[in-house]
Amino acid sequence: LLAFLIFTPSVLTFPDNIHKRFSIRCLKFSVFPSKQYVNEKLKGSKSDCDYNMTESAKSKNKFASILLSATYMSIIVSIMTLPSTLNIIDNDKTIDRMKTTFSSVSGVIGAATMVTMMGKFIFGPITDRIGGNSMLIISMSFISLFLGFGASSSSFNAFSASWILISFFYASTWGAVGSIIRATFKQEEWAQQIGYVSAGSRIGSIFSSILFGKVLSLSSASWRTVFWVGCGLQSAATIAFFMTTRSINAPNDAKASTALPMPKHAEESTATFLMKMSCNKSFWLMLLGKSCLMLSGQFISFLPLYLATGLQMTTQQAASFSALFALGSLLSNLFGTQVYGKLTARRQSDVILGFNLAGCALVSVLAWHSSQQQLVLSALSRGLLLALVLLWGFAWALPFYIPAGVMALQLGGVHHAALLTNLFDAAGNLAGAAFSFPAGRCGSLGGRHWFPILAALAVANGVAGLTMRLAMPQEAAAKDKDKQN
Repeated sequence: LLAFLIFTPSVLTFPDNIHKRFSIRCLKFSVFPSKQYVNEKLKGSKSDCDYNMTESAKSKNKFASILLSATYMSIIVSIMTLPSTLNIIDNDKTIDRMKTTFSSVSGVIGAATMVTMMGKFIFGPITDRIGGNSMLIISMSFISLFLGFGASSSSFNAFSASWILISFFYASTWGAVGSIIRATFKQEEWAQQIGYVSAGSRIGSIFSSILFGKVLSLSSASWRTVFWVGCGLQSAATIAFFMTTRSINAPNDAKASTALPMPKHAEESTATFLMKMSCNKSFWLMLLGKSCLMLSGQFISFLPLYLATGLQMTTQQAASFSALFALGSLLSNLFGTQVYGKLTARRQSDVILGFNLAGCALVSVLAWHSSQQQLVLSALSRGLLLALVLLWGFAWALPFYIPAGVMALQLGGVHHAALLTNLFDAAGNLAGAAFSFPAGRCGSLGGRHWFPILAALAVANGVAGLTMRLAMPQEAAAKDKDKQN
């Protein structure tokens, strides 16, 4: 962490000529073009929507969409190693817990969330400077490395440090994805591409829940086995992403690269941009809504624990059935974004409000069940509650990913897209860090102690619906005005 804190100022003040040479050398073979390459090719462009794409470039964009979704899926699989084994690690007697900083894994998750928030601020400007695909390769490499350290650690402190560092580098991945989408696709395709990558993340959650559930069902398997599997998959994905992006754009094919928009004004400094955003009411409303929805995203880490202690499931069953939330999110991202992109601006804001209110109602039912202190569940009752978890994931995904993601790319522009994307996530991570401590404590008690947590999530969904509804019409109106012009 100290190394990156020292490294960050040097990147932000990197001389333009040295940085230009470094970036083009590293990225000219990539299917995702660098910012410097974009600026060189588009010098003199008159409009932000002035695209002149060849058929070859369109084919590469289709492949880039698939590649980006698959890559982010592999990252989510790696990140799901801890939630899938949270209960087992807490009860593992083979780990040295003498003089430990954290008393349980829940404390580690809370600290990791705080570190993730710090990483958002650090990696945002770095990503905008070096490019999204370079940042993605670096982060995936370190995630693989620290997964291996965590799997082989013999003390709880070493394991905690490994996971916190994994969370630190994971903080850069979503901003890097947003930067790649901003540089590669048309503005009208941004919502769809964000939905595709989000669908990839949900597929990763589903796959990891099923895979790790099967791994834990083996008699000789332990939580370390799950971590080694995640390490191997992430290492393979990192190598594949690096080699594939290099092989797609040969030097002779550089002219077929996607033509991208130049900013209308000169590049603003980070401080100037942040001052401008601090006066933007829509930004603050969207920030609050995103933060409220992030609480449900943080609850995903505790979902296997909730299913085990709240619905009386075994550890293996809880790890597998926790995929229902991810399945609902996947369906929402795949099919919801297809319909969402065809709606008018007013209809889009109405859909976001409706989805948030539906999530509020679904979580309220789960909270009511937790307050009843029902000790024995029939198969039918358990099935109905699992169906509510599925629908909750469906109602949560579209408002969580699309509105804030599109606003970040629009307001951030070429030079600050990753920074603004990370700012939205950082605010959510701050709320999630505060939320994880009571959630972990209530979850360890189980039963009716889940009620205050679920009730808080229901309120948060309602607040998110109102704030996003207020933020979206203004931004949508500006978007419609730009289209008319």
